[in-house]
Amino acid sequence: MTDYTFRQSSIKIAERHAPHHATFMYDFMWASPVQNNTLGAGHTVDVPFALHTLWTPHTPYHLGDDPPVALAD
Repeated sequence: MTDYTFRQSSIKIAERHAPHHATFMYDFMWASPVQNNTLGAGHTVDVPFALHTLWTPHTPYHLGDDPPVALAD
């Protein structure tokens, strides 16, 4: 249901936008090691990588103890 509601809708919007302006999307698939790898690439896990803010007090709870800096770079 989440895929249909969010990802598919985002693709449709990007396709409609693309003929008029440069349009970019990404599929973030890095799986967080937190909770024995059960989170996967959870909602908003990509944000610290996109903003290069990997080291916050919340980092261990969302990204684990050693998130890959190269991915943020």
